[in-house]
Amino acid sequence: MLVDIKAMYDLAEAADLTHHVAMGQFFEAYTYVVLADFFGDIPITEALQGADNLNPALEPGSLAYDTAFGLLDQAIANFQAEAAADPTYDVFYNGDWDLWIKACNTLKMKMWLQLRLIDSGAKASFDAIVATGEYIQDSSEDFQYNWPATSAAQPDTRHPRYGLNYQA
Repeated sequence: MLVDIKAMYDLAEAADLTHHVAMGQFFEAYTYVVLADFFGDIPITEALQGADNLNPALEPGSLAYDTAFGLLDQAIANFQAEAAADPTYDVFYNGDWDLWIKACNTLKMKMWLQLRLIDSGAKASFDAIVATGEYIQDSSEDFQYNWPATSAAQPDTRHPRYGLNYQA
């Protein structure tokens, strides 16, 4: 995923597709945070070099968080900017850039919550986002993808393989 995002950046930036770039920055930040939360130390600066570096060095999870904060700040700026064209397919927010910004801020809040025991400024940073009101506050704003229902009589928005593997 990260390799594809990085390849997309060059193409999208050349075409002034700032909202495409912003979505990539959000997903890149989200991926770093999830990996750091799950594994702790992860490769970042030496990663994604293909055959040039098959064994990238691990770096502290704090670097992943710092990188993610920077990416989220850039994503918010890109969501607020004008774009030459918008993505034609946005399964999360259907091109509502304000909701994407709320998702960015909500991810930041999650990160500040994780950092609260080691960063004395975490609570103030968390509270600053709360004061703006620009974070996910309602289930209609959730960052979740629902599979399209295939039956009007029994709509099921779970992955189609659920029915094949777990239901009679």
